[in-house]
Amino acid sequence: MTTQPKDERAPGKANQRQDPATNSSHSSFYKSPGFFGLLLALIVLGGLGFLLGHNFPRLRLFIEGLGPWAPLAFVALYLALAPCFFPLSILDLSCGAMFGVTRGFEILALANALAALEMYVGSRWLFAQRVGRFIQARPRWRRFYALAGLKDWKILALLRLSPTNFAVVNYMLGAAHVSFTRYMVTWLILVPKALLHAAIGHALYRLGQSAPSSNALAKSETALLVLGLVSILLLAAILSRRIRRALEEIAQRRKISS
Repeated sequence: MTTQPKDERAPGKANQRQDPATNSSHSSFYKSPGFFGLLLALIVLGGLGFLLGHNFPRLRLFIEGLGPWAPLAFVALYLALAPCFFPLSILDLSCGAMFGVTRGFEILALANALAALEMYVGSRWLFAQRVGRFIQARPRWRRFYALAGLKDWKILALLRLSPTNFAVVNYMLGAAHVSFTRYMVTWLILVPKALLHAAIGHALYRLGQSAPSSNALAKSETALLVLGLVSILLLAAILSRRIRRALEEIAQRRKISS
């Protein structure tokens, strides 16, 4: 009768070989899609700040030349691009840069509300079957679409706050026959986001303007502005991840599969 040789390796080394995932636990975040998404967002915001500062004076002169028609022109552009899955954050930031925080927020809230109404009408009555087939062909959206069909207030609010494209969420809620009241009440959750985007767009414009001259904006204020933008992005990334995780947990409890 033979005896098995004892494993004389150190406990620490044995544990490392048994659980290889622990070796990369410290670097998993840097390899995750969320980290690269955050890095991309920082690069995009930095580029937008540069563009807003150096190229927007001409655009602002053009907008000012439109006079009272300028807000209407922006709203028309918003209504044309929003249903086409265009990343509306670009338009949101541009609105704050062109019109300022207060007026930009008012214009942005109006444009966003009209775009939501536009997509609700299209997905609920005009193109309901096409929208349903389009969503059903995509597994991730199909699960959220099934959640929207439950018409639960909490679920609808989480869908509104999720990092999913604005048009996709509106199409899902409309095609799932969510009532107009619930649709618009949950849309109100996005109003603070519009104010935040208008403020960030205006801040990026000021930051870009301060690049060629140190007198336009104090260095301390610039540092605080950059720190605030990074903090907002980090908070948004954390909230988006938790919201998506909450939706996945709800889908598992309700036994909704993709």
